[in-house]
Amino acid sequence: MIEHWERSVVTGTGPEVEATETVLHRRGDDVMQMAMRRNPQLAACSTISVRTAEAFTRIREDEKRRTPAEIPRDDRQGEEFEW
Repeated sequence: MIEHWERSVVTGTGPEVEATETVLHRRGDDVMQMAMRRNPQLAACSTISVRTAEAFTRIREDEKRRTPAEIPRDDRQGEEFEW
């Protein structure tokens, strides 16, 4: 699977408020929500602009799921907590 990562700069202006936040995110994520959670001043802005550019791509191999037979077992006998 190929993951596409982007860098977005969210800039907001309003009466007596000016805020900027840079967010690194996967393609398709909600950038506005991420930026407003990080910088609450963006919610008070009347004009908001977003500039997005691709940052990098990453090839991620799907992890193989282990079967119950492949999970190592503890072969100690007795109680788990021996004081």
